[in-house]
Amino acid sequence: MNNTVQIPKYESLIKPQAWLLNMDFFNQYAMLVRHRIAQGKDLSNLVESIDSEAYLSAALGKKINYDRDSSLYYSKASNQKRVAIIPIQGTLTKRGDLCSYGMRDYGAMIERANESENIDSILLDMETPGGTVDGTAELGLVIKNSEKPVLAYGDTMVASAGIWLASQAAEIWGNKNNPTEFGSIGVLYAHQNWSAYIQNNIGSITIFRAPQSVDKAKINSVEELTPELEKEIGEELRVIADQFIQTVKIGRGDRLSTGNENIFSGKMYPSKKAKKMGLIDFQGTFQNAVDRAGLLAKRQSRNSNANIQSNNKMGLLDKWLSSADAGADGEETVAVPTAELSQLKADLQSAQGKLKAAEDEKVQLANELKNEKALKEAAEQKVESLEHSVSEKDARIQELEKEPAAVATTAVASEDPDSQEQENKYETSADKRLAEARKKINLN
Repeated sequence: MNNTVQIPKYESLIKPQAWLLNMDFFNQYAMLVRHRIAQGKDLSNLVESIDSEAYLSAALGKKINYDRDSSLYYSKASNQKRVAIIPIQGTLTKRGDLCSYGMRDYGAMIERANESENIDSILLDMETPGGTVDGTAELGLVIKNSEKPVLAYGDTMVASAGIWLASQAAEIWGNKNNPTEFGSIGVLYAHQNWSAYIQNNIGSITIFRAPQSVDKAKINSVEELTPELEKEIGEELRVIADQFIQTVKIGRGDRLSTGNENIFSGKMYPSKKAKKMGLIDFQGTFQNAVDRAGLLAKRQSRNSNANIQSNNKMGLLDKWLSSADAGADGEETVAVPTAELSQLKADLQSAQGKLKAAEDEKVQLANELKNEKALKEAAEQKVESLEHSVSEKDARIQELEKEPAAVATTAVASEDPDSQEQENKYETSADKRLAEARKKINLN
């Protein structure tokens, strides 16, 4: 009997730790790895050796350029902006292992792109089932705080840790020509229990701890988990899941429109549904994404990646319009989502119509107010005139009130020649003046 146990070269992939990983991928890959371990085979031949330049050239269908200043490959967008291409593929770990660079390597690439004067924006070419919790939040912050715009392009699968990272980019695109899924927003913990294998191949293993070290390595691969430890693991996973959910919500902002769908349960969604719910922004070709990344570079500013993330629907309309303008030379640049664009254009026209109606109403009200002011001034002038007239009448009344109550009269002898009576007839002096006036009139 062989009593030796071969220690896997790539132990970081199977050691106990929390993962932001698509479960289907994990199950398939775990079976493969365990089978090879059981057969005593080396895992090194599982490592993918990728010729980056050849791979990227094939993906873009054109020759990829190499920037010696940043040690990055890049492609030119339709507006001649230089877009750094960073392939984030395979299972993600902080320092790299089986299928990809480490997340710290990707962070260093993004930082070099930001420091290089030869790079205008960044495109993350993503095809990943996810990876470890360790390193994900750190890389997410590098993407979010990038001074140059970052766009994420998903092909086949962008799951778990992958969607955490992609949600921190300015925009997320899906490959319209290849079935691609997004999601698996959740956390799992893989606990390997090797006790049966050890018992069958080696014998029993007993772990002794110092009296002062009762909590030392209580979670390991040769001892059963107690209910208390399972509860502790569950609580730690809950905290990580909450952080995951909040990160995606903040990164996607008001673009999320999930309705009654709970996208935070670990479910995967095809591109079309993911786009409808706002989990991604667009579908297009890889070249569309490169050209779009070039257009985002035109709005570059400090922390521009975070600024672009916060755009509302009107901001997205502006982006789509500018993207459409960039393709005026006939070259396909961006797959403009026609239905959404048409609806936003209609909303914009409706808003402009309402604004014009409000402005017209404002002008009309201003004219009415002006007329009302004129009428008020005329009325005030009329009141003032009437008040002046009343004042004059009051003054006249006061003058009349100052005169004697009756006109003074004196008795005089009547000189009426027509009088038939011989005795004298008396009349007032007022009557006499009236008679004299009548005579004058008759004489005239």
